[in-house]
Amino acid sequence: MSWKENLDNIKFTIKTGDGSVYYPLWRDSVKSTKLNFAKYDFINVRGSFIDRKESESGSFPLNFYFTGEDNLDQAKAFEESAKDKRLWTVTHPFYGTLSGHPTNIERNDNSYGNTEINVLFWESIADDYPQESDSIPDEVKQRVNIVNNLAVQNYASKARPNTGDINTIKSSIQISAARFEPNSSRFNEYRAIKNKSLNDLNLLVQETDSAIISSQIVLSEPANFIRNISSKIQSVKSAYQEIKNTLNINNRQSKYYFESQSATLIGNMAQSAVNPLPDDYVLRSDIERVNFEMLTLYRDYLATIDRNQIPLENIMNEYSPDLDLQSALIDLVTYTSKSLFVLSFDARQERSTRINKDSNLIVLTHRFLGVASDENLEAFKKINNIGLNESYRIKKGRLITYYI
Repeated sequence: MSWKENLDNIKFTIKTGDGSVYYPLWRDSVKSTKLNFAKYDFINVRGSFIDRKESESGSFPLNFYFTGEDNLDQAKAFEESAKDKRLWTVTHPFYGTLSGHPTNIERNDNSYGNTEINVLFWESIADDYPQESDSIPDEVKQRVNIVNNLAVQNYASKARPNTGDINTIKSSIQISAARFEPNSSRFNEYRAIKNKSLNDLNLLVQETDSAIISSQIVLSEPANFIRNISSKIQSVKSAYQEIKNTLNINNRQSKYYFESQSATLIGNMAQSAVNPLPDDYVLRSDIERVNFEMLTLYRDYLATIDRNQIPLENIMNEYSPDLDLQSALIDLVTYTSKSLFVLSFDARQERSTRINKDSNLIVLTHRFLGVASDENLEAFKKINNIGLNESYRIKKGRLITYYI
């Protein structure tokens, strides 16, 4: 059908998780879909290798209105239905029938007779991916193990370290280990892991496999520390930067060291991301931030190994990324990112609304958080960036954010 026929024959419909169906008026929107892929350019090989995975879920804003004398009742009923965490089904004149979840809902009642609703909607597969959320940490751990094994093989078979590299790697391991903060019960254990690595590195040239495995454990074990996810991420990023600092365009070993050990650090972040402490993921935005940090680090990693490629003709210094390692790593990152998307729907949802009359901090805290306790007042102020000038009067039209 043409777009005009679609508009005439397909009614915009939202079926929420509780089974309720709504037929609001709608405005056009822009759909966005990201593809999961990695591009590899190898010296002396014509063209590029593209390792494409399944596409990410599509996302787009839904902008619609409840109108008429009962618009407020319709909007209230919709908000209650939206609290149900099961899948929505959206029938759209342009995009067809979609299943997914809202990640943010904003309400605006400033136009009398019309309630405007803005929803950021993400498509989702009908069944949770993976099938059971309890399997996520185990699946990620398996993929991390594959990445770590391939990283060791990559370094041991290609790096060809010499005695001059030993002190550089020792220094890198010492500084990287200092970026991690084990809980007191594991302090001595982690120090022993680090000291063993420093000792094993003395035989880097003769027993490369053992030496690099030992140093790899220094970078991977902190994923098992009992620390909040924000601290773990910052530690991984700092250790990554330290290893990146060892890169030398004229040193073959340093490039394979960076490729292999940084892959281990990305695995550390992935494993940490799916094993949060109880208070790590309160809001969906908490999970989205962790996913953003992981993907940002991974993109920097890809850009760095790409910049450091050297032609095969330069026998003493040639370098190109290992295809098996990179394929396993993108599989790990893709799976973890999808898993975080699934986990996000167990977290609290963000809601926004514009107040239709002047109010104050106590009244709004009671309205949106239930009880105007000192703790809730401080939380409400922080969420909405309420300063001294709004402590006693919050003006009509102010956007208020809260969580359910």
